[in-house]
Amino acid sequence: MNTYPAIALAFAVALVSAAAWADPPSPQQACQSSARQLCPKEVAAMDRQAAKACLLKNLAKATPECRAAIAARMPKPAPAG
Repeated sequence: MNTYPAIALAFAVALVSAAAWADPPSPQQACQSSARQLCPKEVAAMDRQAAKACLLKNLAKATPECRAAIAARMPKPAPAG
């Protein structure tokens, strides 16, 4: 009996499971392309604070991954009442 397909399937399932449980990318990782596209002067100047401010100002134009990474790091509002 050939066990290769079963081993390959188990390995694939393990990879998918690990990816599903992995931490989401940091905003810095997720937003690199958006920052380069939307804030090229700030990125070229290597001014992190200016690049961050520019990116937040242009967040609606950023990639979905960037917006999700930033939203995941934003403080949650306090419950009303």
